[in-house]
Amino acid sequence: MVAVRGAVGGMTMATGGASDASYVRYVTLVLGGFVALYVALHLFVPDPLPAPTSGCTKDLGWRCFAAIEPTGEVEILDPRIAEWYIGRAEFREVAWHLEANRVRIAELRVLIEEEVTTHISGLLIDRTPVKAMLALLAVGDYGAAEQQFQEILGSLSAFSRETIVRQIPRIELGLQTISGLRSSQEKLVESLAAPWPPSFVWMSPLFLIAEVLFWAIFGVLVHLLVRSLLPGRLAVSSTRLRGVAHAKLLYGPIVALLLFSILYEGWIRLGSYEMRAWFVPAVSFLLGYASHAFAQALDRFFDSAATIESEGQFSHSQRLPEAPIQDPASLPRPIDLDEMRSQLKGWVRDFSETQQTVGGLE
Repeated sequence: MVAVRGAVGGMTMATGGASDASYVRYVTLVLGGFVALYVALHLFVPDPLPAPTSGCTKDLGWRCFAAIEPTGEVEILDPRIAEWYIGRAEFREVAWHLEANRVRIAELRVLIEEEVTTHISGLLIDRTPVKAMLALLAVGDYGAAEQQFQEILGSLSAFSRETIVRQIPRIELGLQTISGLRSSQEKLVESLAAPWPPSFVWMSPLFLIAEVLFWAIFGVLVHLLVRSLLPGRLAVSSTRLRGVAHAKLLYGPIVALLLFSILYEGWIRLGSYEMRAWFVPAVSFLLGYASHAFAQALDRFFDSAATIESEGQFSHSQRLPEAPIQDPASLPRPIDLDEMRSQLKGWVRDFSETQQTVGGLE
């Protein structure tokens, strides 16, 4: 009998070892296939471009987020998309400087036009050069407008230049300042670009949810592989129970989506594109890897809630009344057999009524 039991035990251990080995092989194949699918999708399904403009390319340069006019005015195509790829803090700082420069350029253009029209146009017999200068200012060719102004000054007599001696420095300074602001606008708008080279991770608003889910499920698979490689760490041996345990590992990806949404709006969105490129995979993977801990915590929470609910089903008012304990010596002694029978019948009747009361309370 001992030999038979030993043989059966050896067969059971061998069967369990083979089952564990096949399970490890199965999890490894699933993990490898999952990674291969991820790489293939990222190679053949790239992120959509943030803007449909002709200048927007995969390098996510400034033309994907803004357009600059010849006059120096800058149009932000979509502020939220620009914040998404560039980072909220950096984008808002650049956008503030762009707007301040635009307002200053508009003010200088009005000032120069007033000075030229009021003080210089009346000194010329042929006002065509003045009109040409104003047309150059309107289209944003400030360098050519400055040259045109110097030609106008050269055509004036010494007496005429003496009459506008105060206006000439103001106009020249305004033209130089407006040219510098125009160059500054070009440098600022070029900073509206995502880091190059772009991350292999999908970062567009459309695909970011899929990216978070992938890394969370990847963490779940790595967790299963690690647990299956450790001796005696497989939670259950039954196929049905193992399926139930694995289904609970979906808590990780669900929690990953919820926590990532909260972290993104509260902290990650304020950072740069580069920070999100490594933060998205790291946080999602860790949350997926911790799925087992999430499942255990939720199970404990549900078990404690069920225990409290079961204990609170009967209130204090619904408790069974306690029967008074009587001293046997105080009970009256029966006189004869008939009296004993009547007392016994009374006790049986009281017992039946008590049982009916208990059944009604239940």
